[in-house]
Amino acid sequence: MTIAAVLRACLRRWYVVLLVVALSGVLAVQGYRNVQPIYSVSSSIVVLPSPSLLNARLPTSGTGGFSTNPFGAQSGGATLAALLADSLNTAIVQTQLIPGQRVALAAVWDEQSSLVVQLSVTGTSEVEAEAAMATVVAGSAGVVQQIQVAAGAPADQVFTTAVGSPTDVPIEAYPDRLRVVVGLALAGLVLAMVAAVAVDRLALMVAGGRDKRRRRSHRRAPAPEQPVDEVSDDDWADRTQSWDRTPV
Repeated sequence: MTIAAVLRACLRRWYVVLLVVALSGVLAVQGYRNVQPIYSVSSSIVVLPSPSLLNARLPTSGTGGFSTNPFGAQSGGATLAALLADSLNTAIVQTQLIPGQRVALAAVWDEQSSLVVQLSVTGTSEVEAEAAMATVVAGSAGVVQQIQVAAGAPADQVFTTAVGSPTDVPIEAYPDRLRVVVGLALAGLVLAMVAAVAVDRLALMVAGGRDKRRRRSHRRAPAPEQPVDEVSDDDWADRTQSWDRTPV
């Protein structure tokens, strides 16, 4: 079926299209109202040398001012910040930090401020989002330490984390509302076209079947009989007498 045929069917069955579109509109409004909000909070952490690492860097320390931490160079903090952001974005670390919570965590390394990691947590409630952010900020120091120890750094000469910016006020958003409304509207339009085509075809089939039966009945109907003049006995006798009196 071509697009033109579909449009002609929709025009012929405009009442079907109107009914389905109206029902879809009601469902779209109801879906818009039922969408639940989400709450987002943001914060940041800074990767800094721990006091024990600073002491190890002092010339008067037992190490002579040298640290065996592979990240102890000048750019080691920036490297750890980038690694920390990558680790926080993995499912394994997120499960360890915030197990059983229905929140979404996103960590971004700030290239401009190379020691800063921007954090964003989204949850279904304000309390849930704020609690998850507090857990992530508190647990980030342990994640940084695990990265360094795995690379061979001594446990007493590691970088740690500190709060860069405090957690802001939760922001309420309804990101699914537009998607729900657009989805239901498109589904309603498609359903209206399908329903109009189906009703149109059914109506044409019914009308076609009625015409066929009418034509078939016309073909089978017997031809009307011609009326036959019936002559009574008296009339027949009168006619024969008149014939007899006719001169030859």
